[in-house]
Amino acid sequence: MITAADTKIKSIDVKYKDKDKLEISSKNNPFQVFGIHDVYKNESIIGDEYLPFANESTGTQSLYVLGGKILSILESGGVLAIDELDTSLHPFITKMIVMIFQNKNLNPKNAQLIFTTHDVTLLDRDLIRRDQIWISEKDEKGVSDLYSLQDFDGVREDTPFDKWYLAGKFGGLPKIESIESIFTSHD
Repeated sequence: MITAADTKIKSIDVKYKDKDKLEISSKNNPFQVFGIHDVYKNESIIGDEYLPFANESTGTQSLYVLGGKILSILESGGVLAIDELDTSLHPFITKMIVMIFQNKNLNPKNAQLIFTTHDVTLLDRDLIRRDQIWISEKDEKGVSDLYSLQDFDGVREDTPFDKWYLAGKFGGLPKIESIESIFTSHD
């Protein structure tokens, strides 16, 4: 998944840390993970660079953690629930993850993915059916209501879910006050 997502990591290496250099913050984890990158001179690859995963982008780190969970659930079957799937991930990568679960060859044990997101690009009718989309909306007291796109009249499989959502037809949009109100005193 790391290489398929165009992170420029060609492989991963896990090494034992030097026991004298274990940090308290590492919770005594004896391993250190490295992303292995090509090193270039002009247009030629001249070697490898081992970059500690702590120095990789937040998105790459997130994909690494999610990737392990995804591979595990695909092997065993079952359900994987992820809050904010899109956190620090490019929209194409979140789509890739959803597509993995929908691919019968990659998901022969019918593992399920349940996730929350603010990524409107996932409201793609070619990616997700209307019965798979649920919207959460808070009322004036802050109580959340959860409802399916199937609850709406006139929504068909060819409905542009993303455009209708952004137009407010499904609710679930924040009601943002004017930006001037941010700096106005509310005595």
